Formats: sequence, structure tokens, C-alpha cells
Amino acid sequence: MTKYILCLFVLLASCANDHILEPPDYDTPSSDPVWVESSAKGSSQKLAISKAWRNAMLQFIKQNMSGDLYARNVGRINGFVIENWRSYAIGDPEMPQIIQRYHNRKVRIRAHIRGEIIYDVQRQLH
Repeated sequence: MTKYILCLFVLLASCANDHILEPPDYDTPSSDPVWVESSAKGSSQKLAISKAWRNAMLQFIKQNMSGDLYARNVGRINGFVIENWRSYAIGDPEMPQIIQRYHNRKVRIRAHIRGEIIYDVQRQLH
């Protein structure tokens, strides 16, 4: 009886794995946090910092996504980043590591970004 139950359990476990969907074949970079330097202009320091965050995320996405896929979906990627940039920023988004202080409407920051943004953007596109 024990062998029968064990055999049934193994059979059910193997059948359960048949329904797991595998992710599509695209580049799967590490989901570790990354540092990206970026600059932006804005009429205020707060606006310039938020634009620099978004620019850093777009720069990271462009570097880690195939050029053809990025070129076909630039508008959708920009929209996704504009809507969700705060959830992928590590630390306080309004207080990043500032490399060049706000001067002449320009700021340069070092942004700490969650690497999983690539997965979420690619999931959004498919």
C-alpha cells in the first residue's frame, strides 16, 4: 500500500510540472540591483532629479534589451517607466547620490535601480 501511495504521489508531482509555463527566450539579465549614472535638466531640482531617475532606468533598459525589441517599443517602454519608476528606485527617490549638484537647471545623479525592471518591461511587452 505504501509503494502504491508513493508511486501515485510521484505520478501526480510529475503531471503537475507539465503545466508550468516556461518564460520566452529573451535575454535574462541578473535581477541584482545596479548603479547607473544619469543627468537631466529641469526647472526645479526635484523635477531634474525625477527626470534623471527615469533617464537612468531607460538607459539601463536600453543596454540590457535587444536593440530591435527596444526600437519597436520605445513608446510603451517610456510609458511604463514614467508610470512605475518610483517602485524600481532603491532608497529615497528624492535623495539619490548626487554627483553634480543642481546648477544651470542640470543635475547628475548615481541611481540605484532594481534589476528586475528588465523582466517586468519584457513581460509588459509580451
